[in-house]
Amino acid sequence: MYLLYAAVLPAIALCVYVYKKDKVDKEPPKLLALLFAIGALSTIPVIIVEMILDYIIIGIFGDSGVIYHLVDNFIGVALVEEGFKFLVLYLMTRNNRHFNSLFDGLLYSVFISLGFAAFENILYVFQGGLQVALIRAVSAIPGHACFGVLMGYFYSMWHMTELAKKKEDLYKRYGLIHPNSPPFSSTSQKISTLAVPIIAHGFYDFCLSVENPIAIFVFAVFVIAMFIYCFVKIREMSKNDLHDSVYAGYLLIKKYPDLPRLIWEYNSRIAYNQSYRQQ
Repeated sequence: MYLLYAAVLPAIALCVYVYKKDKVDKEPPKLLALLFAIGALSTIPVIIVEMILDYIIIGIFGDSGVIYHLVDNFIGVALVEEGFKFLVLYLMTRNNRHFNSLFDGLLYSVFISLGFAAFENILYVFQGGLQVALIRAVSAIPGHACFGVLMGYFYSMWHMTELAKKKEDLYKRYGLIHPNSPPFSSTSQKISTLAVPIIAHGFYDFCLSVENPIAIFVFAVFVIAMFIYCFVKIREMSKNDLHDSVYAGYLLIKKYPDLPRLIWEYNSRIAYNQSYRQQ
């Protein structure tokens, strides 16, 4: 039983840490528990797909060499694992009414990633014992949390940008924004939501799979930098957390500094016209 605790507790501890950073409209524990559970269950189809891809990749590239390790780690592992995590994230939260603030997307993504990491960790720890549990508690578990942070950050910004675009379209119809102004685009955020964690995850695994002192050194530097960046990003997103409508308004004003004045003038004209009709 102690091995089960050793495998799961690090992931739960990180979930609690990130949950406490949610300052605006705390998410329902039931929703987060569901995301964690489905993230864990996604490990099963991931293992099946990875086994199939591993067979195909070995058949094409052999089972050694730099090309094999690149393809295996970036496509056979990172693409599959982050792809399934993204699928869960998108299907479970994209139109969820609770997704209404900047920090929410990051929170959802981290819970899914840590659910996946917890189940994966159980498999490793029951094979390798307590020593494996201790090593993975400070490497693989926070690593998956970081991949979740990277995915969740861009996922949240995708949501905010699309909401800002809806407001932008509305103001264009009212003549407050020039109709030919370049619209907000969430394309880069959509791509980055999946691409960035895949690259980070693939590079993480690739460095570990190459038995080379330089690769180990690069891995250590990369992991330290990623951990620092992601935990700073968690604190930054928490500190700057806002309701999505407010943050979308901030994006609009940042792009169109004169918009508040134009809205005030528009509302003043409406109020004046209504007052004039009542006279």
